[in-house]
Amino acid sequence: MRTVSASKVLQGAVELTGRLFTKLSNDELPLFIGSLNRNLRDIWEKEFWPSVMAIEERYFRSIWVAGTYTLNEEVYHTPTEKIYRNTANTTTGVPGSSSDWVEQETYIPYISFTQTNETEIGQVYRVTNKDPRQNLNFDTEEFSQKDDQIVVCYPREKSYWIEFRKRAPLIKAEKYSSSVNYVKGDQVYYTSAGQQGSDFWEATDANVNSAPSTTNIAWSKINIPYIFGPYLEHAIAADILLTDEKIELAGIQMRDRDRMLESEIRKVKNQSGDAFKPIFKTY
Repeated sequence: MRTVSASKVLQGAVELTGRLFTKLSNDELPLFIGSLNRNLRDIWEKEFWPSVMAIEERYFRSIWVAGTYTLNEEVYHTPTEKIYRNTANTTTGVPGSSSDWVEQETYIPYISFTQTNETEIGQVYRVTNKDPRQNLNFDTEEFSQKDDQIVVCYPREKSYWIEFRKRAPLIKAEKYSSSVNYVKGDQVYYTSAGQQGSDFWEATDANVNSAPSTTNIAWSKINIPYIFGPYLEHAIAADILLTDEKIELAGIQMRDRDRMLESEIRKVKNQSGDAFKPIFKTY
């Protein structure tokens, strides 16, 4: 997927409001980040954009991996192709060989949106019995969505292929501080020495006390899909100009925002080779 750094999008939005990105104050930065998050989620969920979609094989429970499990946790054990429930307060035993696990012969055939070690699901497009990228004779399965779970109505397989929109990222960065030890998932906004560039970063290690950089594997730069960049710049600028009570200028940015959205929708519907229709089995 082609991406653009979140900071570049924010810089474009800042400049459209008549401000200098390098002079953005500590009070103004959170306003721009808040607008970025709101508008990013808005455009992210407007369409099943090909650039934010994924196709992954999923089982009815998270796949068991060696570790510590608590009472009543359920897992899918791939060697035995069975679902087990933990009956101990904690266990490191292996399903199928440890008495701490009991096989679940009856269970609700659901796939959680947030399975362990898997990509979080935002919205489901379709469920198929085979990988639609490799098979033409796949069946599209009936399903319902309840409590962030995909319930397969007539389960016949051990696993299914889920085609879904990933969840929109949430940027919650504060300015980087060398006196803070960061943990995995923490986000920062960091300006390199000499004001040469500013970016949003997310910690990827459990304990990080070094500054972000492209050569520091403890940090990962936060990017967003390239196709959303122009829309977000105008949408964020419109929000901030409304806050500034510059109504006429905000209206100009709103019109440009809508024009950018219409352009991207036309590209997906008319130019993209990813357009498709669900294939349902008939009887």
